[in-house]
Amino acid sequence: VNSGGQYFLADDVETLTKTLLSIIANINDRSLSFSAPAVSVNTFNRTQNLNNLYLTMFGARAKAHWPGNLKKYKITNRVITDANGVAAVDPATGFFYNTAKSFWTVGGADGNDVRMGGAAHQLPDPSVRNLYTNNGGGGDLTTAANLVTPSNAGAFTLADFGLTGATGEPTKDQIIRWARGEDIRDEDNNPATTQRNAMGDPLHAQPAAIIYGGTAANPDAVVYVATNDGYLHAINGNTGEELWSFIPKEFLSNLTRLYFDPNSKYKQYGIDGNVVPVVKDGNNNGIIDGGDFVYLVFGLRRGGSSYYALDVTTKAAPRRMWQGSYPERGESWSAPVVSR
Repeated sequence: VNSGGQYFLADDVETLTKTLLSIIANINDRSLSFSAPAVSVNTFNRTQNLNNLYLTMFGARAKAHWPGNLKKYKITNRVITDANGVAAVDPATGFFYNTAKSFWTVGGADGNDVRMGGAAHQLPDPSVRNLYTNNGGGGDLTTAANLVTPSNAGAFTLADFGLTGATGEPTKDQIIRWARGEDIRDEDNNPATTQRNAMGDPLHAQPAAIIYGGTAANPDAVVYVATNDGYLHAINGNTGEELWSFIPKEFLSNLTRLYFDPNSKYKQYGIDGNVVPVVKDGNNNGIIDGGDFVYLVFGLRRGGSSYYALDVTTKAAPRRMWQGSYPERGESWSAPVVSR
């Protein structure tokens, strides 16, 4: 009691086994890890970086769906600081102080909890969220054929979502509503809430922060982060709000398993590779204009063998440039390297 720990009794092999598994599951659920952070490059002064720091985080669980998040901090005099302007990380442990409050977080401190605050709690209302896939209709992901919406359910088959039509399965409409963030399974045990505020885990995927314009004091930034529930999120770097998400069609069939979120001995993988930006700022004015462009290239790593390239020059209107997958190549572990 005095140490703040927990006390367990086990009288036989069965109860000892259950107790040990419960302890391990509890540790996994609480432990947080981070992939490499993204720092905004100061396109207005090539000799400096901006002081915004975007950290991806996740919690390991014994379930199919691992929780993830993207949180914003600042670097002040070589110290990571929170929204209150104080040190956010305990140097003795390397974890956030319980009193730390990341930017974008509404209310009290989110500390070391991956499920609190951050971009996960700035997701748009499911009814207006922009969720796209590559279902046809050319490269423009915003065309009707590529919209993952209940009104567009007829454009998809049951198999697209890993469904068979068996008794007890959700409908296409329910899977789409859930994928858009609607809490139709009451996952938080609160019937009053209708939004899940949940992101998948960015286990190995380093995010990319792109400056589209603005000023050094108030940059127009978008952070692109990939997660293992199969989403590529475009996050407003100032507000934390999601502009849109893209789910490669090959991952739509994973949504039903994630929907039920069963106990799992194995990790669920989706977009598990780094997001590599390719940016042209022809006149070095720090603004994406004229003939400039912004491309994103990423592989799936443990999620599959494909590589994707998206044109995000217009940040609110993504386009699919190409995707490639060759069976003899194996999984796309290597981060793309763009060269002349």
